[in-house]
Order: sequence, then structure tokens, then C-alpha cells
Amino acid sequence: KPKLADILVRRDGAVGTVVFSNLEKHNAMTADMWEALPGRIGELDRDPGIRVIVLTGDGDKAFVSGADVSQFGANRSEPEAQRRYNEVVEAAYQSPARATKPVIAQIRGICFGGGLGLAAACDLRVCADDARFRMPAGRLGLGYSQAGVHRFLALVGVQSTYDLFYTARVFDAAEALRIGFVCRV
Repeated sequence: KPKLADILVRRDGAVGTVVFSNLEKHNAMTADMWEALPGRIGELDRDPGIRVIVLTGDGDKAFVSGADVSQFGANRSEPEAQRRYNEVVEAAYQSPARATKPVIAQIRGICFGGGLGLAAACDLRVCADDARFRMPAGRLGLGYSQAGVHRFLALVGVQSTYDLFYTARVFDAAEALRIGFVCRV
């Protein structure tokens, strides 16, 4: 039986870890996962024993491959449904910045679309040398929120932001370090 998509919380001493778990879809974020993320980060943020929060993907193939596009029909077909979905996703993106404790994205494997957006919202990003990044919104004919674009502008500057959004190309860990998206490989 396939494992349900979920966001798991683990504690190891002073480190609280939020695990994106949707292995069959390379940890793609379902609507329920987007909605649950602020609560999971908030739970760790309120725990006095936790000093740092780490976001990571389940397994060894992906951090987050993006939003679960199989749900787009249900979540983006009507204007009201799209508005609600966008609000839920933006609240998820804002949750790392709202935490009072440092939030670190620990990236390995695929980090595409919504995964890239989540990583950009963290205080620090570290990745394995096998990490692959992509912002495919333009290629998929999707818009990207102004707040999301501004997060990238603040991290990697105008030229790199335009390049990543307009080309939707895959880039590797070495380039992510060179442009300042990650602080360490």
C-alpha cells in the first residue's frame, strides 16, 4: 500500500526536523502538506528544547520536487479555489521566516518549483553535491507570486532570478553555491 503524503516532525536533542514525505512523487507538496507546514514549523518553534529547525525531504532522491501538479485541476480550476490555494501556499512559504529560531533547508536530490521556493524562504540553505534545482513555472505556463519573486531577488539578484525563472533550466549544486542560493555544498 502506498505511503500517504505527509509532513513529519522529528526531534533529536535541540534539532527539530520537518520532513516532507511523499516518496512516490519525489516529495511533491499536496494541498494538505502546504496547509500543514506552518503548524509543523510552529510546533517546533514553540518547543523550548528546540534551538534550530531543519527542513528536509524523505528518502535520498528529493528535497521537494514542487507542488503536486496532479491536484492543480481541483485547486486551480475556479477563481475562489485558486485564491484559497495560493493563500495556503504563501502561508507555507512565510512560515520559515516567521519562526523565531533559525530554519535551515537541507537539500539533496531534486529541489524544483515549490521546493525551490520553500528553500528560498529559509534562513540558510545547504545542499548535497547531487542536488539539482529548477524553477519550472514559466515552462509550465504558470505565474509566480510577487512575494516569491522578491525572495529570489533578495537571495541571488536580478540577473540570476530572471535567468532561473525565464529559462526554467536545471542547475547543479556548484552553480547554486556560485550564485549564492546555498551557503554550502
